[in-house]
Amino acid sequence: MPKGKKKKKKGGTPTATPVKTDNKKIEDLKKAAEEGHVASQRDLAQLYYDGKGTTKDLNAAFSWWDKAAAEGDAEALCNLGVCYDNGDGVKQDREKAVECYRAAASKGHADAQ
Repeated sequence: MPKGKKKKKKGGTPTATPVKTDNKKIEDLKKAAEEGHVASQRDLAQLYYDGKGTTKDLNAAFSWWDKAAAEGDAEALCNLGVCYDNGDGVKQDREKAVECYRAAASKGHADAQ
C-alpha cells in the first residue's frame, strides 16, 4: 500500500495517500510506470483503482500492481492480494490472495501480516 495509507484488513479496499491527479501528473506517472519505475506503477494502479483523475479501471489497476509486484514490491503484492480476494480486475481466487498476502508479509509488509 502506498505510504500514508491507513491499515486495511485483508479483503478490504486498497487506498493510498492522495496523489495529485491533474492530466500532466497522470501522463508523467504513466510514462515513469511504463519505464519500469515501481513506485509510479503502484501509484498509477491506485489511481485506476480509485478512479481519481482517470476512469476507474480495475483491470488496469491489477495489471500495474502485478508489474510492481513482479519487481518484489511488498505494497503491490498486498494490493494484489486484495484484488484476488475481492475479484477486482481479476477472477476471484482466495488461494492466490493468500499467496500474495504471505509474499507481502515475508517482505515485512505490516498490513499483510
